[in-house]
Amino acid sequence: MASENDVTLTAVDESDNIFTYDFSWGAATSLTVDIWVTKLDYNIDKTLINIAVPRPSDKDYSFDNLDNMTWLIDLGRIKEVISIAGNLVDESSSSAKQKRDILLQMAKNFKRIKITWGGDSDEGGAYRKETLYGNINKLMITETAGITGDSQPSGFEQEKNYTIQLSIIIGTNKMI
Repeated sequence: MASENDVTLTAVDESDNIFTYDFSWGAATSLTVDIWVTKLDYNIDKTLINIAVPRPSDKDYSFDNLDNMTWLIDLGRIKEVISIAGNLVDESSSSAKQKRDILLQMAKNFKRIKITWGGDSDEGGAYRKETLYGNINKLMITETAGITGDSQPSGFEQEKNYTIQLSIIIGTNKMI
């Protein structure tokens, strides 16, 4: 991972071994993608049941205890979702198009994705790197025309720009 703005997605097995895939553009490639992130949302949805308690009738005139007229029941079910918006950028080791191909394979064929973001430490030495495991729930890739003219310093000529949006549900896959 290069900086605070990067998120690394890796297809791994239960022992954290990285999967590889044989793409048409080369030999077996590790299924790891660095995404330059413009926005990362970490959402927690907690299931609550809302029960509205009936109010007394107007003729009772007993409005003294109207503070808590709704009961909440916590079912203890929590869903964690990480939403990522960002760009796939050319680097010296791989092009944005290759990263797009890897990301598509991860979303279609692999159930366990390791998500890593944040730096190793800030100026005060505090540990800021976070790693979670989940499954890609939704992926949207937008392709637009690339830069025309000068070639990229990475050695790849930018043919397309790839903007991505994806959602990852945090959890462990269980086979039923």
